Amino acid sequence: MKIYFAGGPGLKGKDYLGLMRGRRILFSFLERKRRVYRDLSLFDEVVLDSGAYSVATGKARVDLYEYADFCHQIKGQVAWYANLDVIGDYRASEKDLRKLEALGLRPLPVFHSGEPWEYLRDLQDEYPLIGLGFELGITGAEKLSWLEYIFHPPEGSGLNPLHKFHGFKMTARRMLKRYPFHSVDSSTWILGAKNGWVPTDTSQSNKFNYLSRLKKCELWLEFFDSLVAGA
Repeated sequence: MKIYFAGGPGLKGKDYLGLMRGRRILFSFLERKRRVYRDLSLFDEVVLDSGAYSVATGKARVDLYEYADFCHQIKGQVAWYANLDVIGDYRASEKDLRKLEALGLRPLPVFHSGEPWEYLRDLQDEYPLIGLGFELGITGAEKLSWLEYIFHPPEGSGLNPLHKFHGFKMTARRMLKRYPFHSVDSSTWILGAKNGWVPTDTSQSNKFNYLSRLKKCELWLEFFDSLVAGA
């Protein structure tokens, strides 16, 4: 299982690059102008997110043609780039997918909770790797139930549980231990450190405030390395 470390740098550029150099990262189209992403060859592997979640929450707007131009610019430097999906409207997502394909691109399609299973079956017939994302407002129990259906589908569902999936924001311990994702991404390493948390054997703790943010980030990275290695 691969893990891509996401999240805009909450550290000084040199500290961020010191931690991320030689690692897999995910960065957003919305972060494309940050200096730390000028030389993508510094990283082991890079993938691009469209910023669809920020669009869905009303925090940003993304022009499809501007996004397409950027994908063309960097497509030789990234393992994949995600579709400009519309969370909550799979038909609009598919329209954007086809528009990007018509522009000569091959974006990663994303299937979200709440969308019809028939749409996932269609995607499995056409694409070797599919992104999985959660709809807004979904509960923890609903997330697990949805993933359970994907990776352990009932007989007759027509779904292929052995298909390759990338899980967007899916690095909860229970998810990584139970579901065989091809890859996942997480910003917990930077957000957890920013909020004062560090991982423990069973959960996380905020009792280590004497540690620097940089040290907390290092602990989160070590935690995810060991978690993915054991998944």
